Amino acid sequence: MRNSELVNHIKIPFNAVVGDLPLVDAKIDIEEKTESAYDLLKKDESVQGLVLMSDGKYVGMLPRNRFFELLSKSYMREIYLKKSLSIFYENNPTDEIIKIPHYTLVVKAAEMALMRSSNHRTDPLVIETVENKIKLLDIYTLYINQIKLTMQAIEKLRETLDSRKEILSIIAHDIKNPLMGIGGFAEMILEQTNDTEIKKFANLIINSSNRIKNQIVELIEAEKNKDSIEKLNLTKSDLYQVINSSIIYFERIAGKKQQKINFSYNEKVNYEFLFDKNKITEVFENLLSNAIKYSMPGENIFVSLDGNDEEVFSSIKDNGPGFTEDDKKKMYSKFQRLSASPTNGEESSGLGLHVVKKFVDMHDGKIILVSEPGKGSIFTIHLKRNLSI
Repeated sequence: MRNSELVNHIKIPFNAVVGDLPLVDAKIDIEEKTESAYDLLKKDESVQGLVLMSDGKYVGMLPRNRFFELLSKSYMREIYLKKSLSIFYENNPTDEIIKIPHYTLVVKAAEMALMRSSNHRTDPLVIETVENKIKLLDIYTLYINQIKLTMQAIEKLRETLDSRKEILSIIAHDIKNPLMGIGGFAEMILEQTNDTEIKKFANLIINSSNRIKNQIVELIEAEKNKDSIEKLNLTKSDLYQVINSSIIYFERIAGKKQQKINFSYNEKVNYEFLFDKNKITEVFENLLSNAIKYSMPGENIFVSLDGNDEEVFSSIKDNGPGFTEDDKKKMYSKFQRLSASPTNGEESSGLGLHVVKKFVDMHDGKIILVSEPGKGSIFTIHLKRNLSI
């Protein structure tokens, strides 16, 4: 059985396409003055570039970073602001600008993006949509979604592979290799940029890749010894750092829905104690992901952290649709579809809350939910400082 057949056999969800990701419609004619592009890019900082058009046809792409790099000095702005944008098209080669169709797999698009030279690696991708229109895809959105797909694949492995050690080893190997590439390219980006924002996202990609690689190693070890599947890897870790890192990871995703994550904590409390860092990270990432998915655009999400001598507790509050009594009876079971739907067409596997409950239970902790239909939800996680397992 070939590797591709193994993947198809267990239906690992590597089939997401770039057309499903948030694409930006940012077009400008090359005969427009440079000041028009300047106004457009300054007005919306989330737009990572502009599609250049000539007589209604696509001719190239103007990345944000290189545009502002040229206009970074005031005297350069004076020289260029009144000039036609065609000067950028004529003076900047476009060989590294990739135009790809909307049905290209996310994994393939990420590979194509990483193959570009270091000068172009953080540029957005040009996407040809189903209506034969041209839009842009932010490179970090692409990377984060590739990591999400890999994590979904690992979750699928957990659920479907019983004792097939050979299959697990082959697939884990196939997932680990591209992850090493992602981490390596992210480290290259980190070394070659002075941009604080790019450094932040490169670090996020590196940390996420390393965490997924560790999960793959855990899967293989667990397969060798079935008893270790339910075992905690307890280390002295800082819960504040775990939650703060999760919030940083999800801030950009929340920002795409104009949502804001507010984090408050008691500075007098020491949040270092023994817990399984990987599993508790998954707990908070699942809860934050759900809060974003099920809250309307523009809503706030509130995260709090506090503790005492015996336990540490954290709450995630949203203004989403809340839970019905029927939801509460089945919400922690696998693959359950509850009454609410994601507010922006996001996907839901029905596994997130099951994972949360399982990992909190493994820590002998508690989950308290306060929720009514139409009035949002507050999940509070209680973890013991002194865990004896």
